[in-house]
Amino acid sequence: MKAIAIFFALLMLGMVYFHEALSSGKILAYIDQHQKERGMMRTTYYIGHGYNFMQDLQQAATYYLRVAQRYPGVPMAEEGYFSYLQSLQDSAGVHRSRLIEGYQAYLEKYPNGKYVKIAQDRIDLYRTGGS
Repeated sequence: MKAIAIFFALLMLGMVYFHEALSSGKILAYIDQHQKERGMMRTTYYIGHGYNFMQDLQQAATYYLRVAQRYPGVPMAEEGYFSYLQSLQDSAGVHRSRLIEGYQAYLEKYPNGKYVKIAQDRIDLYRTGGS
């Protein structure tokens, strides 16, 4: 029983430390300094997912965009960029013109991409005044 209590205490301390490191920007700084290390692309992407899940869309957008910018030419870059656009779209106060520009950039970067139809539909929707 004592071992279980120690395990959970260490787990909680680790979670508190990790949260502090995320909040202070230390994790992002580490990622930026070690972007070529194995697993860093996926780590960055999944941290974005975590922020998205917690509805911190600005932070999610930051991590998703980093994936697209730092790892161009890999399939996860497209996922990162589209997830970045999704985060912007779901954020309050993002102007339609910025979303149109973002989706147009997606179409230019990934003309045969997985989300071409969705991107074009959203551009059309925003241009006609839809939300």
